[in-house]
Amino acid sequence: MTAMKVEILDDKAIKQKAIRMAYEILEDCYEEKELYFIGIAPNGNAFATLLANEIQAIQKIKVKSFELVIDKANPLDSEIVIKPKLPDLKDKCIVLIDDVGNSGKTMFYALSTLMESSPKMIKTALLVERQHKRFPVSSNYVGVSLSTTLQEHIRVEFKDEKGKAYLM
Repeated sequence: MTAMKVEILDDKAIKQKAIRMAYEILEDCYEEKELYFIGIAPNGNAFATLLANEIQAIQKIKVKSFELVIDKANPLDSEIVIKPKLPDLKDKCIVLIDDVGNSGKTMFYALSTLMESSPKMIKTALLVERQHKRFPVSSNYVGVSLSTTLQEHIRVEFKDEKGKAYLM
């Protein structure tokens, strides 16, 4: 028996969500001269790149991009790595980005790591947010919010700068 796979966002819809979210980020961070985007690997990083491109198409603000690698299932079992190495983030504006938010655990541990650097503000962005929070993390910018069952899963795929999201 094969699992049913329903497309919930095609590439055009993902790009439209990214444009809206880019405007929201710029509106909230209008005083900033530069933004620090940290995408959670792998798909959060791909979505962060898309968001950064949309922001730079709207306004000439410097966006510095980084990739955060975390064991999403067991974040305490291995070191959280950010590539390239982060500069001093004191008094900087950070946007932490992922593709799908489920329980909030990945964002929680990623945020804990970033808080050590005493930033000015940290905002969070998700392409798809599910309503199954177990950790006290909510997102500032959301592409689409879905109420799903615990048995359903969301899969986001990025290939050659094109994305799709599926409910499975």
